[in-house]
Amino acid sequence: MLILVLNPGSTSLKLAVFQDETLLHEKSFRFPADALEQMKDPNFRASYCRELIDGYLAEEGLSAESLDCVVASGGVLGKVNTGAYRVNEKMIEFVHNSPARAHSIGVVIAYDMMNPLGKPSLIYDAVTADEWDPIAKVTGIKGYEKPAQQHTLNCRRIMTKLSERFGKPVGEINAIVSHLGGGIDTSFFREGRLVETMGFNELGFTPERCGAIHFNDLLKMTKTKTFDELQPLNRGKGGLMSHFGTVSVEAVEAMIDAGDETAALVLEAMAYRIAQCIGAGAVALEGKIDAIVLTGGIAHSKRFTEWIIRRVDFLGPIIMLPGEFEIEALAAGARRVLLGEEEVQEY
Repeated sequence: MLILVLNPGSTSLKLAVFQDETLLHEKSFRFPADALEQMKDPNFRASYCRELIDGYLAEEGLSAESLDCVVASGGVLGKVNTGAYRVNEKMIEFVHNSPARAHSIGVVIAYDMMNPLGKPSLIYDAVTADEWDPIAKVTGIKGYEKPAQQHTLNCRRIMTKLSERFGKPVGEINAIVSHLGGGIDTSFFREGRLVETMGFNELGFTPERCGAIHFNDLLKMTKTKTFDELQPLNRGKGGLMSHFGTVSVEAVEAMIDAGDETAALVLEAMAYRIAQCIGAGAVALEGKIDAIVLTGGIAHSKRFTEWIIRRVDFLGPIIMLPGEFEIEALAAGARRVLLGEEEVQEY
């Protein structure tokens, strides 16, 4: 079976073609600055990405007709289960009406490619997959619940890798998984189930997101700044970008190596907050921890991960799995569905 994987991000598009379990081709596109500016329009983003996909397939001698399935990373789709969903008209309608439509653009493209051919388009482990404990959702505002949102796809793939490493089922593993990238979050798995995630909105900040702000200070900001001025700080212009004008941890580390004490303080503060989230995971798992995993692109940084490890290694064994495993996770999920090994859900 031939499977096309779509994994669009805010500034890039990652594509891969799998023949059964074998990766045949993989390619990443970084969006140029002029295109990024126009991508505020979701319709432009969709057409731009579709052109890249069609060109990529043509280069590899493929077409939509030659594919058995297209699987895309599931963006902000509201409350869903983990696992596979068939992309249907109801999902497409939700995406078109969502303010976070850009983050679910792969869903739209997969459907547009496969539906006219009567072939399956799927999503797997959406960002908003929710199997959290009820207690994790309670907040101090009646009627408002903490929403489940995390790097579900990569973190659940990490649990599969832990199962292989430990030689026991995922359902017997308690783990804390910190995904370190442009977005940073730490997910807690109790007996294989994702019971809660602490994201950048609660502790700390990321390369491009400002993180938690004191509520009173936020109220003061709204008196002098508009929503459109504040929104970029939440995603895109906050974090390291706000401090140093870059989202690159490598660039900040170069500043540290050149003797910049402020750069050292800020970057270590980012690591410090991640360590605090891991500590919160120890509470959620009642101290029963089989592994603490550091994954994502920033996990390649020895300096940064050592700042985290020295604060949390007393909690349990640390396992380093740097990089992202989302492409292989999407392909594996789609393959299981096509083989009848996993039931596909209807949105």
